[in-house]
Amino acid sequence: GAQGLHQGLNMRDSGLDISYALRKEAIAEKRASWRKATENGFKVGTYEELIPQADLVVNLTPDKQHSDVVRSVQPLMKDGAALGYSHGFNIVEVGEQIRK
Repeated sequence: GAQGLHQGLNMRDSGLDISYALRKEAIAEKRASWRKATENGFKVGTYEELIPQADLVVNLTPDKQHSDVVRSVQPLMKDGAALGYSHGFNIVEVGEQIRK
């Protein structure tokens, strides 16, 4: 999403190890999200490659994609990992259930 690069840069500046998990198609087609991340020196990989080792997964996709993305990434997350959002539209307005 539009916030991905800037939030990643801010977290990296704070000393965190940041990677970008993108859809396989975004990587294969070298879409803008892939270009921005690689041009700024971030590690980029697929959901399957990066999410299982992440302590924090931040969903910065557009609102309309949130539910599909959560369904894709949640089964890949390790026990104790946190799922973050920049805002809670899908949780508050749509009633999305993340974890009970």
